[in-house]
Amino acid sequence: MMSSLPDPVVREPATRSADLQLQFQRAPDNRTFIRNQFGRYPFHVCRAQYMDANPAGLATVYLQSSSGGIFEHDRLSCELHGLPGSQSHITTQASTIAHRMDQGYAGHNMAIRAEEGSYLEYLANPMILFPQSELRSAVHIRQHPDSTILLADGFMHHDPEGNGAVFRSYFSEIRVENLAGCLQCLDRYQVCGEDFVREEPGIMGKHKIQSTFLVLSRSGSLDDLSQRLRTGLRGSADEYAGVSRLPNQCGVMVRMLSTSAHRMEKRITRLWQIARYSLFGQYPALRRK
Repeated sequence: MMSSLPDPVVREPATRSADLQLQFQRAPDNRTFIRNQFGRYPFHVCRAQYMDANPAGLATVYLQSSSGGIFEHDRLSCELHGLPGSQSHITTQASTIAHRMDQGYAGHNMAIRAEEGSYLEYLANPMILFPQSELRSAVHIRQHPDSTILLADGFMHHDPEGNGAVFRSYFSEIRVENLAGCLQCLDRYQVCGEDFVREEPGIMGKHKIQSTFLVLSRSGSLDDLSQRLRTGLRGSADEYAGVSRLPNQCGVMVRMLSTSAHRMEKRITRLWQIARYSLFGQYPALRRK
């Protein structure tokens, strides 16, 4: 006999304030599905796929863009909501390009809410900053203490014409709160393109790409998780990384620098595999892009 879950409290906004809104719910057969979905240009949402043996009901969703990137004056906003007991993996089809901006800037905001017992992965490919771009990125997380969120966030510089041009500025903020709005941890930084490519120690050195990986969870030992993640980062002289426990016992952060986007992708994948194994005792199926 199938078990049923109590009806969740479903929050449906009176107005559509975000360009993309996805709400995930667990069905009585333990498979997670998209309960509510709203998307407008430039976002396109692929249907949920089920790729993993454990957790078998985890829904994998690819986000796509029909615009070709982020442009000057764009103000893009997304909302992801994991209802109680839901399990979801959200990722992008590829890296997003921030194009040249002659006067203004672009903004990209992501709001994530994880209810009791939910599990949500948001693993986006790094942003690619073209010359003269200026991007402000913000991730605002609210989560129940009995929920888990995995997050990957990063950026790189690319000069397609090879004439030494750089992006103007990149601002990043990751804010983690409990469901009552009390701050648990905050990561914020800003870098200008000239400093980014100057190869100075203490900023980027010789590295060309930066990524952040977060495991926001209160289940299990954070010391054990930190050690496993450190072990997964060993073995490359072209990379620099650090693992830190976050304040208020809310999880673990990994910050990484690399000279190669390909090697960074492999590192993020490895950290994701380690985190998933630590939480579920089995590695995830790799996602094709």
